Amino acid sequence: AATGEVIKKLFAGKDAMGTVTAPDGKAVWVTEGGDSIVSVIDTQKDEIAGEIKIGADTHGIVLSKDGKRAYVTVRKEHFVAVVDVPSRKVIAKIPVSELPDIPDLSPDGKELWLTSRKAKAVDVIDLTTNQKVATIPVGTTADPDPHGLVITK
Repeated sequence: AATGEVIKKLFAGKDAMGTVTAPDGKAVWVTEGGDSIVSVIDTQKDEIAGEIKIGADTHGIVLSKDGKRAYVTVRKEHFVAVVDVPSRKVIAKIPVSELPDIPDLSPDGKELWLTSRKAKAVDVIDLTTNQKVATIPVGTTADPDPHGLVITK
């Protein structure tokens, strides 16, 4: 039975931001803005299995529905990194609006939508081409700025 007690602590960088669990539950991916990396935690061994250098100020993360790709927003460089999960290598960098934040997948998994705080917009990326296909303005003042989104069916 669950007791709610902490059984182990792992250091996943000095500024952990986003987390996502792999579809098979065997790994948790953690973005670390302060270290500009993504840590991969092996949930079977409860240890850091690897770190991936991505870019300055990694922030949001989402995995493809099949778990083969990770999409990581890189705030200070204004791109989304596409990471091949099995090799843990960056295979593409998609330019997006300034200060990309929190991503999510469309229900069919064919598009990535993400907020861009400085641009006060939501960008849409076609994942078959890895190209930004739309920028949707969502605000005109400092408050509120788009800090995240969730896509439902």
